[in-house]
This record gives sequence, C-alpha cells and structure tokens, in this order.
Amino acid sequence: MNQLKSHIISIQLSEYIDEKLEWNSAISDRPVEDKWRIKVLIFQIEDTKVQPKETIMKVKTRLIDVNKNEYKISDFRIE
Repeated sequence: MNQLKSHIISIQLSEYIDEKLEWNSAISDRPVEDKWRIKVLIFQIEDTKVQPKETIMKVKTRLIDVNKNEYKISDFRIE
C-alpha cells in the first residue's frame, strides 16, 4: 500500500457501487457504521508515464457524535 500511495497523482471517483449499514438501536436511530464501495480511477506514475487504473475503494465511516449525526472516516482500502 505504501508503494502504491507514493506513486499516486490523483484519484477520481467514478461510480457508486453500494454500501452496508450497521445499526445499534441502543446508541442511535442512525447507522453507527457505514461501509461504502466506490469505483475509482487512480492516476499513478509508472516509470516516466502516467497510467490510469480503475479499481474499487472501500471506505468505512463511523458515527462520532450522536447529537449532531457526525461521521468520520475510520478506514479506507484500495483493492
């Protein structure tokens, strides 16, 4: 992953795929965790060329403030 990140120039969101919600009614009537899958186009440097690569990015958000319904990105992965 570190090798990949060091050569990335930019990431363009291409398409929403799906999401999975986790609920805990004891905490909130809102989802406590949300896992997104998004198709992205990554532009990275390979030798002396910029190469586009289409891949899936998984993003996980967690509820951090129940009163304000604020979420924070807790993890993301590029497949």
